[in-house]
Amino acid sequence: ESPLLAALGVLSHESRGDFRHALRKSWVSRTAVPSIVVRFVLRGGSTSASFHDEAAAHADVVFVQAADDLSRSRGPLVSHLLWLRCALHAWPNAAAIGKADDDTWVNLPGVEAHLRASLAAVQAQLAPSASASIYWGVFESFHWDTAVHRPLEFGGAGDFFSVRDCRRSLGSSRRRQAPEGLWTDADAAVPLVIGPFHFTKGPLFFMSSHLVVQLLDDAALQRETDATIAAADVQLVTKKAHYNGTLPWEDVFSGFSLSQAGRGSSLAMVSLSCDAYSDQWGLFTAPSTLVWHTRSKAAERIGIVHEWMQTRQCSLPLGSLACRNRWTSCTGQTWHRCEWVQPRSTPSNTSATLPAVGVAAPTKARDAAAWTSAAAAGGSGTCSTRVVNLLKKRLSPTRNAYCTLPPR
Repeated sequence: ESPLLAALGVLSHESRGDFRHALRKSWVSRTAVPSIVVRFVLRGGSTSASFHDEAAAHADVVFVQAADDLSRSRGPLVSHLLWLRCALHAWPNAAAIGKADDDTWVNLPGVEAHLRASLAAVQAQLAPSASASIYWGVFESFHWDTAVHRPLEFGGAGDFFSVRDCRRSLGSSRRRQAPEGLWTDADAAVPLVIGPFHFTKGPLFFMSSHLVVQLLDDAALQRETDATIAAADVQLVTKKAHYNGTLPWEDVFSGFSLSQAGRGSSLAMVSLSCDAYSDQWGLFTAPSTLVWHTRSKAAERIGIVHEWMQTRQCSLPLGSLACRNRWTSCTGQTWHRCEWVQPRSTPSNTSATLPAVGVAAPTKARDAAAWTSAAAAGGSGTCSTRVVNLLKKRLSPTRNAYCTLPPR
C-alpha cells in the first residue's frame, strides 16, 4: 500500500445534510488529490436509517462510537478524539491526520501542495535523520485551567511569533509558578493554569501522525481528557470575564494536548498565511485562498465560493520556509515556529501560480465590470491576494481579521 499524505476528517452531524451536500458538490467530491483521504465524521450511536442510506450511497462517512445527541459543548471534542484513533487504525501509512469543519471550503490541491512542501522543508531543515513532526494551520493562543477543564485568556490573532514560552502556574492567582518538568499523573491532580500554548483554528488543521500517537498515548493527558469531557456541560459561575463563553473546543484542546504530550527533536508549527485563509462574517475571499470558513453558517455560500473559484483559484509560490524563533512547551520541549516567505521579487498582491494547481489566473480589476473577467490583469502567471466581496461583486479593502499576521 502506498503511503498517504494525510487522512482528513470533516466533523459533521446528521442534521447538517445541507453542508455535506455542499461539500460533496465542491471540494470533497474531487478525485484529483488521491494522496489525501477525506471522510465525514459522525457519531453513530443512534443515527436514522435514512442517514445510513446516505452514508452507504456516498461511501465517504466514518461513524465513531458515541451518541449522536451529545451536546455542542461535548460532542465535537468526542468526535475529534475518536476520529484521531480511527484514522490511525484505518490509514496507518498516512503521514498526517487532519480535522476540518463541515462549513469550510478547501482548495484541496493547494492544501496538498502546501502540506507536502511543509513536511519536506521541516524534514530537510530540522530532521534529516528522523521523521518530521509538524502542526499545520492558522495559529492563535490560549491558556488552560485544569481546575475547571476549560480554556481561558484567549491570545488572539497576530501573535504567532511573539507568544511567550509556556508556564504552569499554581492556583487561580497564577502568581506562583509550578516546578518545571514533565506533566505527570501526580501533577494532573493539582489545579494548574497552563499556557500560553499555540493552537490551530478549527476550520482546518493537520498534525503529523506520530504526534497524534503521542497525544493519545499520554497517561496524564488522558486523565485531563476524561475530566474535560465529563465537565463539558457544566456551566461556570464566575466573575472572571476570561472564562465567559469558553467551551472545551476541539481545536484549542488539540493545541493544549500537543503542548503537554508532543515530544521530539524536530517539532515544528507551520503557519498558513493570511493570504491563504479567509474566516470572516460576510462573503469575502481571494483567488489565493486555500481555506474559506463561513461564520454565517449558510451552506449555500460554500457553493458560491466554489463556483467563483473555478476560474480564479490559485496558489502563491511558497518561497522558503523560515523558522524564525522557538517556543518552549510546559514540558520543556522546543517547538520551531515557521512560516513560508515569498520571494522578495514577488509583488505583495500577485505572484506566480504553482503548477500543481493549474487553473486560470484571477483578475486584479478594481471595478465591478473587470471583476467578472478572470484574465483581466497579469496574464496566466499571477495569483491575486486581493480580497473580493462576492455579495457585492467588488474588491474589498477589508483584510482578514481572523488570521495570524505575517512577521514584521
